[in-house]
Amino acid sequence: MSPWQAVREIRRILLAATYPVVGGAVFADVIASDAPIERIIGYEVAYPIAAVRAISETTDPKHEGIVHTDLEVVCVQRLADTTADRAGQTAMIGDGTTRGVLEIAERARIELGLLGRQNGVSVLMRSMRQSAPGRILGALVRTAAAIPQRITTGVTAQSASPFSFVSLGFLAVLTAARTYEAASGVDSTNLGAGSARITWTDPPLRFDRVGAGADVQVRRAAGAVPPATAADGLLVANVALGVQTRDDASGVGQFSYSVFGRYDEWQDGVADVTSDAGPTSGTTVTVT
Repeated sequence: MSPWQAVREIRRILLAATYPVVGGAVFADVIASDAPIERIIGYEVAYPIAAVRAISETTDPKHEGIVHTDLEVVCVQRLADTTADRAGQTAMIGDGTTRGVLEIAERARIELGLLGRQNGVSVLMRSMRQSAPGRILGALVRTAAAIPQRITTGVTAQSASPFSFVSLGFLAVLTAARTYEAASGVDSTNLGAGSARITWTDPPLRFDRVGAGADVQVRRAAGAVPPATAADGLLVANVALGVQTRDDASGVGQFSYSVFGRYDEWQDGVADVTSDAGPTSGTTVTVT
């Protein structure tokens, strides 16, 4: 996964994050931005928020195509009243009704720890560091009418509420190029009467697998060599996510199948990218 993909996947994970047992979203908004926090909070009206950014990247001298990327997630909470919490205790640890920025960052750390395990992100967490809580006073905030477009003009006012933040930074090992996984565990069964059944496990969930254009593509080739790309063989079907099986009236003979992942990068209902074959995305069957 490239830095661009990683930032987008982190944003998706944090937007979907909820608190266990009691429920409720961890963040009201998560944005990808390299702007200073003082500027970002001027465009938001609901809190807490998080800002995701890639700070820097270094090419791995020993492994071609690998980059070491410094990523940062800044968690920001806004308090409603400055006089009730002059020392900043509520801002830091909460008060039973408002969650403090340390609890928010704690949940974000847990969600980030899932990267590479359940989200299909090839990210290796080399390290994670957390800053001490900080406070921003007297920030300029814009009117709610200006927020949806995040425009740079509009009525501004100096906020009387303090903004508290914690920065989570970590080093991730990523790929310089974007990566797209095929289906895995592909298998085939002879059904007789000139038909075969193909089964598989869908590619892992991630930001470009949630749009309406995301699915898998089953392709067939005669013989013992499965199609290597989506340009090879014949199209059997594009199959919706979650189905993970397809019967094919191939006729009698030996046939090989591959199941490719199709990705909707902008959640606009269009499959932008189709993966190449993966190590377990092909199967061969003799149909009778």
